[in-house]
Amino acid sequence: MRTTLTSALRDLSGRLRKLAATLRFFRPAARLRRNPAFDGPWYRAAHPDSAGWDAAVHFLAIGAGSGYRPHALFDGEWWRERRGEGCHTNPFLDYLDAPERWTLSPSPYLVVKADAGASPQSDDASPLGLYRASDGHAGLERSSLFDPEFYARNNPDVVAAGFDLLLHFIENGGREGRSPCVCFDAFHYLSTNSDVKHRGDEPLRHFLMRGARQGRTPHRAIDPAVLMADSQQTGLSNALAEYQASGRHGLAAYTHPRLPPPGAAAPLFDDWPWHRGSPAFAEGRLLVLLAGAPQEALTALSASAADGRSPALWAVALDPESTPLLDSGTFPSLSLSHETPASLRALLRAAAFAGPAIEVLVIAPPGHIAHSLVAEREGLRRFSPPPHAGAFSPGKPLTISVVVPSYNHAAFIEQRLGSILAQRRAPCEIIVIDDASQDDSVALARAFAASAGVPVQVIARAQNSGSPFAAWAEGARLAKGDLLWIAESDDVADPRLLERLAPFLENDARIVMAYCQSAAIGRHGEWLADDHLFYTDDVDPRRWEKPYNVSGEAEIASALAIKNTIPNVSAVLFRRHDLAEIAPALSKDRYCGDWRAYAMLAERGSIGYSPEALNHTRRHADNLTMAGERNARALREAQDIRLWLCRRTGMPKGTIRASFKQHQRETRLQRERHGRPDGDCATATLSEDYGSWLSLQGPDETARPL
Repeated sequence: MRTTLTSALRDLSGRLRKLAATLRFFRPAARLRRNPAFDGPWYRAAHPDSAGWDAAVHFLAIGAGSGYRPHALFDGEWWRERRGEGCHTNPFLDYLDAPERWTLSPSPYLVVKADAGASPQSDDASPLGLYRASDGHAGLERSSLFDPEFYARNNPDVVAAGFDLLLHFIENGGREGRSPCVCFDAFHYLSTNSDVKHRGDEPLRHFLMRGARQGRTPHRAIDPAVLMADSQQTGLSNALAEYQASGRHGLAAYTHPRLPPPGAAAPLFDDWPWHRGSPAFAEGRLLVLLAGAPQEALTALSASAADGRSPALWAVALDPESTPLLDSGTFPSLSLSHETPASLRALLRAAAFAGPAIEVLVIAPPGHIAHSLVAEREGLRRFSPPPHAGAFSPGKPLTISVVVPSYNHAAFIEQRLGSILAQRRAPCEIIVIDDASQDDSVALARAFAASAGVPVQVIARAQNSGSPFAAWAEGARLAKGDLLWIAESDDVADPRLLERLAPFLENDARIVMAYCQSAAIGRHGEWLADDHLFYTDDVDPRRWEKPYNVSGEAEIASALAIKNTIPNVSAVLFRRHDLAEIAPALSKDRYCGDWRAYAMLAERGSIGYSPEALNHTRRHADNLTMAGERNARALREAQDIRLWLCRRTGMPKGTIRASFKQHQRETRLQRERHGRPDGDCATATLSEDYGSWLSLQGPDETARPL
């Protein structure tokens, strides 16, 4: 009875509060409802506590004081900062009345159109109201830093879902590392500014409001100092917008932020080598990259060729306007104005000139992205080509085979194969190896193969192999590609996975495998985790936040000797012949063969890593890996691998201790979850047999259980 009375009184209090607010804000609320700048339906959806209220009344009574946005495209903090001391009230109410609304934008993603206030408008009119009333055609326009065509091209999932591109970027895309244009790399900005990432800030907004003033880099291929030197605008954010608006998007595509930069450097525009006289050319050849080159530069280049220096010059045109100069035939040249980014990277990598050294010069407006393509920030000048360099020609891209090990994954295999065909970097073949599934996996794979655009081979075993790693060896033996991707049948891949990982192996022959970060999804596709950093944090909380290319020895000592820090093989791209040579050694492993493979490959060369979560690994109760984590045999396999790696010559003692402690933690967890397996002598001592570990410790050290 008392509870019912309390509830009734609370309800009455709420009604009286709404009534008082309605009476108090009767006229202002009516004005607000008529104003198209206020989006009532959006406001109610964005602020659940407004349920049961008139949206305009709630905003005036509660929302304005609580910092609620009246519309997705109105940013109160942005407006207050633009207005400065002139804003004395709620930013939105100030916006509706301030004359400055016709010159200042209410959002970092929009700019006021030049003709917004040209025709007579009512007192309640505003650029934002015109924008909403005209479905985006009047009042405001998108900032040049949001390119809808670029965003749609790089995010087909957003297009397929029917989202408004700009609103998707504002609400979710930016925080997910999706870039709004070629000149701003959202993923790079989040990776290099952990404070922005941890606060959950939208990266472009942070850059425009604070990051630009703080000198934070919007793109790893853009040097802010050079960009500012070339701009007529004040402020880095304005300079970047001006550069983006210049429309040189084709050239920007040559500087993908995930690719390692060429080992060359470029002088600035006014420091052309021919200013130093002919003796400089005796030291080597000059590679000239033409990109938006001014006419005076083309004239100087022609004059240098006419002076008899043509044997020292190679010219590469990156835009159609520069190609006429190449038609003279007075020096070796190549036009890449219509080629793919891979062609230029391969061309630079080949670096096959005669002579002991090469100097690279970019003839382009200072600050152009093409400058940063070959320029080190410190202004290095020269690099030496390999002694075996041959003819100057682009290298052949490496081909990629995909092996799909499958077992009872009929529910997922069509999605998996679809995500393979959706790769921007297309594979040359797909090999599905089914390990005697008892569901429709084989039939679904064969049906998919019949309509696939690439060769698909389906191998159906009559008897289960007993090891998931048998398919690795068979796939590596049958595959024809230079690189091999083992794509487990229940996982899903981002369309950019192969596009991001292949350049690691193409640009550095020492790399034997490259991998990316993995997100986690559930059995029904539900999103479980953005990454697996929680899994590697106990090894190093920072190591996997940024890309790297390290020697295999360093990878073993800092990571693989401690635990398997590559939690899912679907995130890995291998050099096929290396994997084929070590795969037979995995046949005895049931659970840890992937870990053994990574370590064996690390002994052969370097490892590349991208922090983008381009692999989506599926976690469910009957997952083989999860079952293995609960199995004593998995512990025994893990201990064997740790001991093998820790006994290697030169292994740091700190690594050995960390590996030992990790083994102790896993053993204790096995005991707590499943008890001591007394019936199995082979595993009964597993939890406590530290003798082999103690032999690795120094004589003054004693191992203690955690």
